[in-house]
Amino acid sequence: MMLPVVRTCPTCGAENEAASLNCAECDEPFSESPDEGGNPLRELEKFPAWARWLIALPGVSIVAAIVIRQLASAGFHDIANTAIYAVAMAIAIVAAAQAAAFIAPSYRTEVGLVVAIAELAVILKVLVSAASQDLLFHTQVFPAWIAVLYLVIPSMGIIFLTHLLARNKSLIDEPIVPITIPGGLGLQWWLGILAALGLGAAFEAIAVGVGALCPACLPRSSSESLASVIGTGIIVALVADYAPARKMVAAWVIAGLTFLNFAITIVLCVVFLIRYPEFASLNRFYYYYFLIVAAELAGGAAIGLRAAAQRQS
Repeated sequence: MMLPVVRTCPTCGAENEAASLNCAECDEPFSESPDEGGNPLRELEKFPAWARWLIALPGVSIVAAIVIRQLASAGFHDIANTAIYAVAMAIAIVAAAQAAAFIAPSYRTEVGLVVAIAELAVILKVLVSAASQDLLFHTQVFPAWIAVLYLVIPSMGIIFLTHLLARNKSLIDEPIVPITIPGGLGLQWWLGILAALGLGAAFEAIAVGVGALCPACLPRSSSESLASVIGTGIIVALVADYAPARKMVAAWVIAGLTFLNFAITIVLCVVFLIRYPEFASLNRFYYYYFLIVAAELAGGAAIGLRAAAQRQS
């Protein structure tokens, strides 16, 4: 004789019939199918939103940046296994972005993308820093094919990651309650902007602070990469989310200023390289560095705009 199939409630532990939609004891709704029970997302929802943000962004992105930074440096000294290090960095980027997107309480897909772009920027800074050290001390610059592997393979990982994030239907956004003031004192707009700027600055402070505490683990260039991309994305996205009016206008204004800075930086670097070629050749590192920083800010702003537009639609 076969025993009847039962469903155990994950909340109170009571046994219910297999076809039950709600628990007979506590009335907790079941997932759509028994196989979906025990979804880790339900466990994450028990944590406060601020704790999940700390895990998703500062926690995951900083740990991944440290891993990627060490892998990149090791590849310069173990040229025979450079491809292995490049693949390991791609895996680290995909894993970090997926974890951040899953843990974050909102903007899941965009959180994954901004983490991935930030980690790729860390690799760019490592390459520029290593090349500048070689030029400064008149040593052998690492072969160009190493730079190609370090850029192409992680970029392929980001393409694969984007496909994964687009297909993952379980990453459902959760609403964020806008900041409001009872009585309508006309200050909601300014508080919304200040809250978004403050949250972006908080991430930047955490990233730079970790780099200051352990410069060997996360040098200044790597911490600035995280702060530039992720901090800008946070600011642009949350301005639209928290501002009580003219949401996308506010996001476009802040993102537009960032894009303008990117364009001005490119123009100034090109003009300076043309007018002062001798001086520029001695300070090539700074030009590449400024261009990368400007691109990081523009990349973060673009992802923030994408996130804001999806939330407003």
